[in-house]
Amino acid sequence: MKLIVVSVLLMLVIFSVIEASAENERACIGYEQRCTGKRSQCCKGTHCDCYNRFVKGRQMV
Repeated sequence: MKLIVVSVLLMLVIFSVIEASAENERACIGYEQRCTGKRSQCCKGTHCDCYNRFVKGRQMV
């Protein structure tokens, strides 16, 4: 029984770490700002464009 509880808790911790790392990898730039190749430009506000945004039908990276 203890093994099952420990296994479930361990899986929850692993899932949380994977989810947190995926969230940190998503880079955003400021709203209506030019896309650049810098992945470190991540915004924390609600007004941001995704890193891979489309401009004139082309994907900017």
